[in-house]
Amino acid sequence: MRIVGYFLLAMSLFVVACGDDDVVFTPDEAIYFVSPDTTSITRTVNDVIEVDAHFSLDSVIDSVFVGYQIDTSNQPPMNLALSDVDEITERIGFSSPRNQHQLQFSLPIPSGGSTSPVVPGDIVRFVFAVQSGNLIVTKTLRVDITL
Repeated sequence: MRIVGYFLLAMSLFVVACGDDDVVFTPDEAIYFVSPDTTSITRTVNDVIEVDAHFSLDSVIDSVFVGYQIDTSNQPPMNLALSDVDEITERIGFSSPRNQHQLQFSLPIPSGGSTSPVVPGDIVRFVFAVQSGNLIVTKTLRVDITL
């Protein structure tokens, strides 16, 4: 009878340990791009970039932000932060409190407005940020605009 009890205890621990379908990746960084698999790509003015990103922190993720900056000077900023971007989209209110999320984004190349449209030679920097309380981690996707 004791052997059956140990067997059932071991099986219940196995099921509990394997039952978390939410944890499907273990990236080495807080923001990990699955697609594109690099942080620097080349696109044309009218392209749409499909991004598949994993977000992982040691604490519960409150929100995820995506913003962009159009750089016509071709001078890379040292540390691009959320306060530096031109427009921000925010994803908050996740269905369950977790420290890992996988999200897909369709990011059109921004027009830059009527006064300064994006032209070949410009650089668009999409800034991805993940927030947990006061902690904000960012990662930039550089897009070189060509013909």
